[in-house]
Amino acid sequence: AGGYTGSYVVQSFLAAGYSVRAAVDDVNDAQLNGELYALHPDSVRRLTIIGMNVLESSAYRENIRGCKYVIHCGVSAMFTRGAGDNVIRAHTEAVQALFDAVRTYGKGSVKRVIILGSASAFAAASTDPSAAIDESIVKTAGKGVTEAVPYARIAFVNESIRLARMVQVECTILLSTIMLGPSIVRESSEGMRTVLDLSYGSSAFPFAPRMFWNFVDVRDVAEATLHATESEVAKNECFIVSNATLSMSQLGRLIRRGHPHLSAPIYDAPTVLTMVLAPLTNAKVSARYLWKTLGVRRNFDNSKAKSALGISFKPISETVTDSVAELIHNGYLPTSAGAKASAVYSNEVSNSSSLGKAVIAIGILGAAGAAAGYFLRNKARK
Repeated sequence: AGGYTGSYVVQSFLAAGYSVRAAVDDVNDAQLNGELYALHPDSVRRLTIIGMNVLESSAYRENIRGCKYVIHCGVSAMFTRGAGDNVIRAHTEAVQALFDAVRTYGKGSVKRVIILGSASAFAAASTDPSAAIDESIVKTAGKGVTEAVPYARIAFVNESIRLARMVQVECTILLSTIMLGPSIVRESSEGMRTVLDLSYGSSAFPFAPRMFWNFVDVRDVAEATLHATESEVAKNECFIVSNATLSMSQLGRLIRRGHPHLSAPIYDAPTVLTMVLAPLTNAKVSARYLWKTLGVRRNFDNSKAKSALGISFKPISETVTDSVAELIHNGYLPTSAGAKASAVYSNEVSNSSSLGKAVIAIGILGAAGAAAGYFLRNKARK
């Protein structure tokens, strides 16, 4: 609950009048506690912050009793560091601990469990890139997904569905794409790190690989969570929570629209240039990965969330502008042309992910393009 998504969920439920028990990794983290208590004027009375190891069902004992709804916002990064097997095991153990606790300690009170999962993780299981991905993608069980992190996130969702049926408790699945938006606690997101990295693109070569990604505002995800908890039509249902599909250059143009002093890429790099340069200059970007992703646009169908949950998504331009504004406010980006950032962004984000690889490729293209431009200009002068 002390993370990027969880903090917004806590805020939404407090605003709706609920009493909330917020599970965090370290209950002695004074800064985080202060940030959570600041989420609502009545937090001192209706918010209880508890330290929990979510991989152990016994940790839920006193905390789950009396709760009507349980919202699981995913597995903390502190449990998913290291080799791929560790990531998969952490996700599986987390969901098993949750439903074991519901069965053992919360059977009389817990009505519904809400699972926040990753729609992006399921995307690779789609066999038709031209077709919009809807909730039926869950039925594929992630077939064809081999990378550890996406596989682990798929297992997290599939195991939740299986165990909810065994325990006989209502379970609603919300599958979100990459989240953007200002953070209200210290922790941020991979999507925000991407906005930051794009904002520092090469002004001499403002090009990005032609890769498409799906984004949603974290505030919309929190709203969807609240609606999914209260709505009877959401019982045992799955919902895609996604807003816009953008290429890296389109995202760059939205960054510049509100903050023209930043140097985000605004053009698509030639495919040949990306295919040749990226694998040669960084081991994390393979030709196989680029071949599978360059120019592939996968759209998610959010119509079910709109109609059943009544969600109205924020304009993606507003989301991006707000994201950049927060990065500038916190000193991670310069306030104007010629100024320098006053803080170092230290949020740990996995560069083994697809989005991380895209940012690496962008950096490579920017450096290579700037060098090529410098060489050609010098040659022309001679």
